Amino acid sequence: GAPNPATQEAAVRDAEHTFKALELLKQRNANMIIVTARNPQHTAWEGVKHRVATLGLSKYIGKAKRLTSDQKRQLRNLFSTMWEEENAPPKKKRGKKQVKQTTSAENVPLIDDGRGKVVSAERVVKEIAEAYGHCFAEGEDVEAKLAKILADIVMKDALEAALHNKAGGGAKGVMFGVTFEELEQLVLEIISPLQLEPPKRDSDGTTDADGNYVPPAFPRIQSETGKFEWNCWHARDTNGNDMICGEGLIMSQYNKAECIHTYIDAYRLEPKHIIFIDDFCQNVFNVAWYYGSDRAANNPEGVLPIKSLERVTSVWWDPTPEKKLQENLIMQWRAANKDKLQD
Repeated sequence: GAPNPATQEAAVRDAEHTFKALELLKQRNANMIIVTARNPQHTAWEGVKHRVATLGLSKYIGKAKRLTSDQKRQLRNLFSTMWEEENAPPKKKRGKKQVKQTTSAENVPLIDDGRGKVVSAERVVKEIAEAYGHCFAEGEDVEAKLAKILADIVMKDALEAALHNKAGGGAKGVMFGVTFEELEQLVLEIISPLQLEPPKRDSDGTTDADGNYVPPAFPRIQSETGKFEWNCWHARDTNGNDMICGEGLIMSQYNKAECIHTYIDAYRLEPKHIIFIDDFCQNVFNVAWYYGSDRAANNPEGVLPIKSLERVTSVWWDPTPEKKLQENLIMQWRAANKDKLQD
């Protein structure tokens, strides 16, 4: 928004309602970005980053739920341990033929639906409750909450009942299996969003079939000497124009629809709904037209269409009320400082 006429400090437009909306979007894990018309230069990116921080917006922008490399490694080790323990053969008893174990660690029949390695949901809930209990409010029934989240992920209606079924003399009923991918998704549901790092590809820094070096697909911006590196990266939008991105801030030169498409592709995001808000009506029209026509699917750079996308909402934020408010604030400030202005 326009700066305060008295202090000249930057301000958020309609701050009361805007911050409430941002909080709601954050709670829903919406990936929020700022697309500016600034030139694709790291100096412009630094300026926008500073302004975003000054306005108190940094905690909302450019963040998404993701696992760090350490978290992924720990989860993979945990899954392997659980699987090995649940599938370990029973100890061989003298005089009896060894029978291959077909149950989980607690002798609960484990269903293998052909998806590969699975571990019992009950064990998953207990282990994740212990490791990530700090992500929940004090006094909250962590295991019950995790069971409900896992039930939604695995999409088996009987899962939650099976986790807590005490009927039949304490029998816990048939348990369902959880894959490693579902374990990861469970953790992603409960952790706090993290700042997105510059995107990477598996081919970055490798060599091709001819032995040629493969540079990063989205290189970070560096100083001429290479001694300093900024946390922003270079790419080309779907029309082939330069763009600079980083921490959810995009320097687009007005090519906002094309830059958003490239950004989504770079991070391999899968949005169902894009909501674009701008106070310049031409930008609003351009974004709606881009995704509503065949332009997104047939762009010059060959960036793949966003298959997950179901809806695009492009909103014009009318700046007229803010202009009138600004004029009133200026008149009030002049009236309050009339004597000083005359001097």
